[in-house]
Amino acid sequence: MADPTFRIDDVFEPKGIEAWKALLEKDLRGASFDTLRSKTESGLPLEPLYTKDDLPDPASVGMPGFPPYTRGPSAEKRGWTIRQEYDDPRADVVRAQIAEDLARGVEALFLRAGLGDGLRVLTAGDLAHALGDVDLRTTDVWLSAGEDVLGVAAAFLAIAADKGVEASALTVSFGADPLGALASAGTLRGGLRGAFRDVRELARFADATGPGLRALRVDTAPYAEAGAHSVDELAFALSTFTAYLGKLVEQGFDVDRAARQIDFAVSTGGEFFEQIAKLRALRLLVAKVVKAAGGSPAAQNVRIHARNGEFTKSQRDPWVNMLRGTAESFAAAVGGADSVATTPFDAAHGASDAFARRIARNTQLVLREEAKVGEVIDPAGGSYFIERLTETMARAAWEAFRELERRGGMQQALVSGYVASRIEETDAARTKDLRKRKRVVLGVNEFPNLGEAALERETPDLRSVGKALGRPFGEGDRDERYMALIDVSNAARAAEASRLVEVAVAAMQKGVDLASLGEVLVSGEAMVAIEPVRVRRVAQLWEQLRDRSDAILAATGERPKAFVALLGTVAEHTARATWVQNLLAAGGFQAIAPVGLGSNEDFQEALRESGARVAVVAGPDARYAEALPALTEALASAGAEVVLLAGKPASEGDRDRGIHQFVHVGADVFGVLDGLYDTLGAKR
Repeated sequence: MADPTFRIDDVFEPKGIEAWKALLEKDLRGASFDTLRSKTESGLPLEPLYTKDDLPDPASVGMPGFPPYTRGPSAEKRGWTIRQEYDDPRADVVRAQIAEDLARGVEALFLRAGLGDGLRVLTAGDLAHALGDVDLRTTDVWLSAGEDVLGVAAAFLAIAADKGVEASALTVSFGADPLGALASAGTLRGGLRGAFRDVRELARFADATGPGLRALRVDTAPYAEAGAHSVDELAFALSTFTAYLGKLVEQGFDVDRAARQIDFAVSTGGEFFEQIAKLRALRLLVAKVVKAAGGSPAAQNVRIHARNGEFTKSQRDPWVNMLRGTAESFAAAVGGADSVATTPFDAAHGASDAFARRIARNTQLVLREEAKVGEVIDPAGGSYFIERLTETMARAAWEAFRELERRGGMQQALVSGYVASRIEETDAARTKDLRKRKRVVLGVNEFPNLGEAALERETPDLRSVGKALGRPFGEGDRDERYMALIDVSNAARAAEASRLVEVAVAAMQKGVDLASLGEVLVSGEAMVAIEPVRVRRVAQLWEQLRDRSDAILAATGERPKAFVALLGTVAEHTARATWVQNLLAAGGFQAIAPVGLGSNEDFQEALRESGARVAVVAGPDARYAEALPALTEALASAGAEVVLLAGKPASEGDRDRGIHQFVHVGADVFGVLDGLYDTLGAKR
């Protein structure tokens, strides 16, 4: 039995920070402690060691379930809601996915739907078919419909009425996010004035109908999937929230009622601790804004849905995405998200199959039901590192938010191109690191599997989807649908106290389709257009090289080859040889590296037998001084059109004569490999 009187500090003398620094510097063999300091992608400082002195003021952090809610929305032990997302354009597929998921652990739905994105919906009948037998009285549903939000919301309400479910009994978030839709698509058919009119009417309807209805959402996906770093993502979210809050207050909502109409959807990325801090900082920042506006403590507590970002997912070695999805879902849970969606590992390949969706679903079930992550109140609480990172991130995001407000707020920042330029700056810096492999994408630019079998997934035929649209709903004839549209048109042009949502629902019940409803809603409103933020994936840069390799394989029956001339003993060349072969595979080149060759004639013969047009010399620097440039000349005479050297250029002498490029840690190795394809005449 353990001794209950035992205290570790009775046995081991407590050590201060200076003692730890001294020990670290000893292990660093004289290097400074400062060399261990680094920064996040968003420029936040990272210390190698944190102590209790790094904790922020406890009063500013609060307690779980109390303002500013940094430590979570509830003071009780709780898990999170497993809310999977659905965006396949085919209603039959979505229907089957929802039924399978709800039967096997999923508790809530996040449905992307509309005329041109996600689930294709033309009539309320299309949406009703996708929802199938879902019990709308007990199932929490979040919708996301871009600029089709009013039509999809009206269709959902009409379906509920058809099933005998009163609107007041629903738990639904309509997800109106006009600024996010503008950022993503680059256009709004009815302009911002028309979009904010729809927002106002949805909020008015939701506020008057029941506590389970919410109108607006701040969704960071357009920015996160374009590559925005965490600080900018928070600033964009906060500025968008402030804009929506202000719009509702202008329409007569008090701050509490306005805040309750807005929820958040946030993408979690690959930096585990940074993502935890991001969710905690978001709660802190929103609470600060609501409090400053005069909102109550309860109104400062926002609802956050966290999803795995597709920005971090790779097409190559997609099985690694299971690890990424697990870490990102874990970060979302630890960070205090109210609901979480795990992205299937094959999402970058097209329509996910049943196995991928099962793994995604079970990832959360294991985290919650077996690992018991949800049983701990604020798992990150008290961590010196995470608490400090949360505060640092919140302060940086607040300054970025203030800059957005100085520029006229999120709306003006989008229209002026400032948001896109911020993301492009981040992408340029990230790309620089990717080209050097300073930014690692496991399975893509580090430890790739050149022989992996391609993952085949179905790509939906949108023509076939279009032909299946227009499922009947309602009992109105042509004249009744026409009159319903006139009612919608009149309501859209009415004064502030219009009944736009009610007449839109009535139109859906008469069988009016979304396209007709949308045309009536935007009539007379000027379109707004901007340069949309560009969606990308972090793995795309290096996957381009693998695509070029695949094209050569398809055309010739074999991949491009690179002959590796190994100098010295195995012990001497192993480190560089391994590094070079890993690099070549990341670029799509098959490395041919025979061991035990001695003379230049041996290297020439082996090169000719390989058929390679590219050669790489790898070994210790001392061997380079002995063998070069004679070996370089021998390789060139044997057919090597390009000769690379694994290492840095020599400072003097003619050792490097005939070497075309140098590959080493810190070099633009992507540029070198990309240039090899150009030399080989490969198409882009």
